[in-house]
Amino acid sequence: MVDNNPAPIVKSKPLRLYYIAQVAAAPPTFTLTCNEPQGVPDMYKRYITNQIRKTFDLRVPIRLLFRERPGKAKREARKNPHLAGKGGKGGKRAGRD
Repeated sequence: MVDNNPAPIVKSKPLRLYYIAQVAAAPPTFTLTCNEPQGVPDMYKRYITNQIRKTFDLRVPIRLLFRERPGKAKREARKNPHLAGKGGKGGKRAGRD
């Protein structure tokens, strides 16, 4: 599906679709996990909807939900510990031994 129409650029990065899962049947609802869910252009959402409709011969409205990958905040914190919001080393609280 993505080979025919490459993913758009979102926030200077190519949109990456990691996986898709059907989460409901009435109406058919699909969750797409990607790197920038809030930046997916409407044009690309329509393309994905039409490809699903064509592939599975669906003649009903299709709902798409875009989500971030689970654990994205942890990966970001590992890349740059200064952005994690945790001060100091060791993780001990003041006044506790």
